[in-house]
Amino acid sequence: MSKIKLYPIYVGSVAMDKSYLTAGRGIGQIVTVPVPCFLIEHPKGLILFDTGMSKELIDNPDPVKRIGPIIRMSTPIMKKGEDIVSQLDKLGIKPKDIKYVVNSHLHFDHAGNNADFPDSTFIVQKTEIRIAYWPEVYQKFAYLRADFDHPLNYQTIEGDVDLFGDGTIQLWLTAGHSQGHQSMVVKLQNSGYFILTGDSCYMKENIDELVLPGIVWSPDEAIRSIMKMREARDKLNATIILGHDFETWNKIKHAPDYYD
Repeated sequence: MSKIKLYPIYVGSVAMDKSYLTAGRGIGQIVTVPVPCFLIEHPKGLILFDTGMSKELIDNPDPVKRIGPIIRMSTPIMKKGEDIVSQLDKLGIKPKDIKYVVNSHLHFDHAGNNADFPDSTFIVQKTEIRIAYWPEVYQKFAYLRADFDHPLNYQTIEGDVDLFGDGTIQLWLTAGHSQGHQSMVVKLQNSGYFILTGDSCYMKENIDELVLPGIVWSPDEAIRSIMKMREARDKLNATIILGHDFETWNKIKHAPDYYD
């Protein structure tokens, strides 16, 4: 089997009150945190984990027209060339080359460019598709039809799935942030296991100190998911790449560098 490669890709950032990331901590403290995507080069085809924020937000002086009231919680910051299609282009990869797109969930900073990958198979938790189209009243602002409601090839899964049956790419249901949130576990030949948490775990405080994330659908499910990843990290000696943590982001490789 050819080596599997993992490319962490920076696709902009968001500014928000820290207490949205760490409940009860940092109230009134505005922090700017990264928005990551990940490219996995695999013998079964290229896999993209999340598509980031819409390219329509690049240097946009009035982003509220694109993302609506969520702007009150998260202010997007994205410059020309930072959207996922442009970042992939720097690696010599076109959208048509991506065989699979895995959405951790369907919020604006994780599914904003889904429409740019019409030839890909999208793998999303069934529960996440349902809640995105029919969200609870308190979640409506978080799901934007302009992000995900396109004639794309969505394939739904339920629960934990070994994508290729060989343990190299595992998708874990990590509900809490949303009902159908999923994280990805990648097994690499030389670098070992990587856990890509998505928004199930924003920052080191969440996983190291079990500080509840501030934006959750279910606090109980959120903590269960964080414990699941923490236990896996320790058991597998895995590297965890957190959803929105510049401390972590500044310590890891970024595309065009990769892990193998």
